[in-house]
Amino acid sequence: MTPELLLGCDFGAALRAGDQAKKTVVVEAVRLGPGEYAAGVGGRNARLVDNSAHPVAWQRRRAGWTVPELTRSLRGDPAVRAAAFDCPFGVPRELLLDPEFAAAVGEALFRTRDNFVAFVAGRLPLEFDGPGAGGVMQGLRRFDGWRHPRFWRPRGTDAELRGAPPLKSAPPNVFNMTLAGVVMLGQLQSAGYHHAVTAESAGAARALVETYSAGVARVVGATRKSTPAETVGLGLAYLSRRGVSLALAGPVRRFVEGYRSAGDDPDGLDALLCLVAAVACREGFAEAVTGGATPEAVREEGVVIVPTR
Repeated sequence: MTPELLLGCDFGAALRAGDQAKKTVVVEAVRLGPGEYAAGVGGRNARLVDNSAHPVAWQRRRAGWTVPELTRSLRGDPAVRAAAFDCPFGVPRELLLDPEFAAAVGEALFRTRDNFVAFVAGRLPLEFDGPGAGGVMQGLRRFDGWRHPRFWRPRGTDAELRGAPPLKSAPPNVFNMTLAGVVMLGQLQSAGYHHAVTAESAGAARALVETYSAGVARVVGATRKSTPAETVGLGLAYLSRRGVSLALAGPVRRFVEGYRSAGDDPDGLDALLCLVAAVACREGFAEAVTGGATPEAVREEGVVIVPTR
């Protein structure tokens, strides 16, 4: 029987390949049975523990993935039941209906999400200008017209969760990962995945879920003063109260508690919190945070899904 895999991903789309492969971190769990999961040292978790066997030499020093590499990995893996990403999967509907937004990149009015995704995907190929760690992601300069602060508008889901607007470009990571995430999402949808915009659809097979690690942390009871180790414990305890066990292999737990790509950004912990959200979706105790947006708006702009309190 094919194993059922769930993934949590702290997503990033830095300009250079080496930086992407530091920031975009995945923690994977196998569903052993109803309410029972294990994140061992095999599968995609192998690079969290020992990446020496990676076929690309410079990535042997990276625990994460480039966006194109992760997209290819997911496209070809039918065992993935749900993957939760800390990444905006859309922009506000008001921008899709804004002639100024479209004109900023020389386009007619977008109107719909599908038109927006097709436009971005046609200009952002998810590839680098060279094979090394210094390779630069191609196509991002084509969207410079959207970097203006007038387009830093939150969706309803962002406002409720106190998240950054999806096109905020100072610093540039949110802007870059929104565009790269939209392209990745489109490619994965063409491979049979679906974009979850309700709690019910997030529990269906092959779901791509937008979540927010800070929002998950708040649900499980973590605060800004919580250490990564405390937050991991709170996340596992939250699942246990719901009748779900998530066993972390020792090396995986040490990674998620200690890994940072730069500064104080706890990328390993954030990936685990995304995995908690994916498990909650699979087990039926997740909710979509709409921020008061109508179902029509949610379908066009996407929504963050977190575990229920």
